[in-house]
Amino acid sequence: MNTLFIKIILTVLISTCALSYTSAAKITIEAPSQASSNRQTLTVRVFLDAETDKISGIAGNFSFPRDMFDVESISTQSSIVSLWVTQPKISDERYLDNRTHITFEGIFPGGYEGVRGAYYEGEKAGILYSVTLTPKNKGIGAIIIDDITINSFTSDAKPLPADSPVHTISVPQLIPV
Repeated sequence: MNTLFIKIILTVLISTCALSYTSAAKITIEAPSQASSNRQTLTVRVFLDAETDKISGIAGNFSFPRDMFDVESISTQSSIVSLWVTQPKISDERYLDNRTHITFEGIFPGGYEGVRGAYYEGEKAGILYSVTLTPKNKGIGAIIIDDITINSFTSDAKPLPADSPVHTISVPQLIPV
């Protein structure tokens, strides 16, 4: 009876570990971890990695502390999104969290599985958009993408599980203008 109990425990543990390592589509943030003290702009790039999924649409909410950064520009140049329902833009809604929100929503006619290239094997993550920020106050600011919806390329466009990426940027004491 002891060995049966141990086998059951091991089976449950192995199943749990296998489930936690399954790959799924995800959004990632690429940005410097520190801003310069001379108020130089920094670029935050948002990527979509399809992993093993085929994706039909995506939506989300990109936000950062309003008192730490100003938006210099938002660019969809070289974006993998072929049809924007809502281009990335500063939201007109008023939020009580003291954060600037940039909402976005796009679709992929024919689906998206990743960026293929002649110089590498397989698929890579593709850029969704980039945001250029200007630091305005000292501190540590968290860039968060939440309210994420990633739909599979199936007849019912089933939503895929998605985690909210967070990236922190440290802003040192800034040189006065």
